[in-house]
Amino acid sequence: RRADMGEATEQNRALPILSSTVICRDGSDKFVESGGIPSTGVNLIFIQDVTERKRAENALKHMNDELEERVEQRTSDWHVRLDRVNS
Repeated sequence: RRADMGEATEQNRALPILSSTVICRDGSDKFVESGGIPSTGVNLIFIQDVTERKRAENALKHMNDELEERVEQRTSDWHVRLDRVNS
C-alpha cells in the first residue's frame, strides 16, 4: 500500500481509499475509511466514520445468509413431500 501511496503522490493522483478499524478511547470499535488528494503545497486528507454503514452491510449479509438457508431447507422439505406423493 505504501508503494501505491507514493506513486499516487508523485503523479498527483488521489490516494487509494483505505478501510480500517480503530479503537476509540472508550474502548469501542469504529470502522473508518481514509484517503487523500495530493496537491502542490497542501495535501487534503479525509477520514470518514463508516461504522453504521458497515453494521448495516453486515446485518444485510446475515439476513441474506439466513434466507438462503431457509430456502434450501424448504426446498429440501418440498422434495421429500413430493417424493412421498409420487411413491
